[in-house]
Amino acid sequence: EAADIENLPVPDFPARKNWSDFQNFPKEDGNGFSDLLDWCCSKIAGLNDLISFDCEHEFQSILKRRKVGYLEWGTTDRAGKYYCRVNVDGESVFCHSSQFVEVVKEDSLYEECLVYLDVFTNEKGPFGSNISFSESLPPQLQEKAKDAINRKLSRIIEYAEKGIFSLRFPALTIWNHGHSLSESDVPDHFRNMIFEGTQKIISIIESDNMSDTLKEELFFFLCCLHKDAPGIVGSRLLDAVKDKKLLRKHYKNIAFAIGNAELPYQQELLDNVINPIDNEGLTRSITMEILSIALWRSKTLINKLIKEELVALSRSLYSCLEFDIQKIVNDGKGYQIATLCKHLELLLALLRSRRIEGEEFKMIFAPDNDLTKKYVALVDEVTRIVIDSEIELKSRIRLQIEKPVSFRNTPDLLYALRMYLSGNAGANSICINSVSDD
Repeated sequence: EAADIENLPVPDFPARKNWSDFQNFPKEDGNGFSDLLDWCCSKIAGLNDLISFDCEHEFQSILKRRKVGYLEWGTTDRAGKYYCRVNVDGESVFCHSSQFVEVVKEDSLYEECLVYLDVFTNEKGPFGSNISFSESLPPQLQEKAKDAINRKLSRIIEYAEKGIFSLRFPALTIWNHGHSLSESDVPDHFRNMIFEGTQKIISIIESDNMSDTLKEELFFFLCCLHKDAPGIVGSRLLDAVKDKKLLRKHYKNIAFAIGNAELPYQQELLDNVINPIDNEGLTRSITMEILSIALWRSKTLINKLIKEELVALSRSLYSCLEFDIQKIVNDGKGYQIATLCKHLELLLALLRSRRIEGEEFKMIFAPDNDLTKKYVALVDEVTRIVIDSEIELKSRIRLQIEKPVSFRNTPDLLYALRMYLSGNAGANSICINSVSDD
C-alpha cells in the first residue's frame, strides 16, 4: 500500500517558456509569429499622447490661434444678411454674420472697431469664423473650446482603451509561470520600458479626468505583473480581498497578482483567499475560482499550502462542486457551467499536492480515501449530466490524452480527473500542454 501511495499519478505542469520564446511566439491561427515584448511596448507607448495631453495647453493653443483685426466696411447681402470685411495683418478677410458668436446690432459696428476671429482659407480666399467683438474668447466660445478639448481627449482615451484591452494576451502570457523582470535573460529595453510604463500608468490611474474603464484595465495590467507590480497593487488588493463586494469585482486581479506568493503582500492575499472573510457559498465559490487561476499560473504555489489548508480546501471544494451540479441541473446557465469548469480545474491542480514530500500530503487524495471515492462518484455524475444535456465543458486546460472508445464522449478534463483520482496508472500518459487565461 505504501508503494502505491508513493507512485500515485500526478498531473504535470505545462512547460515554462523562456524570454526568447516570447519574442518569437506562434500566432493562434498558425500564420507566423508575434513578438510579445514589442506588442507590450507598443501598446504602452500608445499611452504617451494621453499622458502628455494638457487641457490648459490645449486651451492656450486655441487662444493663440485667435486673430484680432479691425473692420474695413460692412453691408447686407441679397438675403438681407450682414457681412463685412476685416483687416487682419494687412489681409482683407470676408466675415459673414452667420459666424458671429455674439448677438450684435449691426449699426453699432463702425470702421476700425476691433474684431476677434479665427481665420481660414478656401478657394474664394480667407474667411472668418467664431467672430466676436467684445473680447477674444467670450463665454460662448470658451464653452465651445472646452467641448472641443473634451472631444479630443475622449478620442485619445478611446484609442488608448482599445490598445490596453489588447495588452491582456501578451501580459498574461509573459508574466505566467512566475516570470519576472528580475530574471537575467530579460532584454534590457523591455525591462526599462515596463518600469517607465508602470509610472505612466499610475499617473493615469490617479488622474481625475480619465475614464473608469481605462483605469480599471490599466490596473488589471499592473496586477498581471505580480511581483513586478508597483505598490498600489498590493495595497488595493489587500483591501479588496477583505471586502465581500470588492472581492467579487476584483477576483481575477487577485488571482493574477498572487504569482508565486514570494512577496509578503502576495502571501497575505493567498492566506485571505484560503481563509476568506466569510463562509458564504458565493464567497467560497469565488475564492475557489481565484485558486483555480493562481494554481495553474505558478508551478510552485501548491507548495505554499500546508496540510491542514489542503485538507480544508479538498472538503470545501467538494461542497462547491455539489452546489455547482445542483445549479446546473436546475438552471443550466452558461456562467454556472463556466464556474463548474473552473472548480474542476482547481481539483486537478490540488491533485498536484501528491508530489509534495511527506506521506501526509499523499494521503489527502489517496484513492482509498472516502472523500476521494466521493470525488470519483461526483465526476461520474458530472460526466453523465454533461453528456445527457449536451453541455459543452470549455476548459482552459489543453490536454493531450488517449481515451478508450467507450469514453469518447467524455470531456477530456473529466476523463483525466477520473484517472488521477482513482490512481489509474494510465493517467501517467496524460500530458498537460497548456493553460489559457482569458
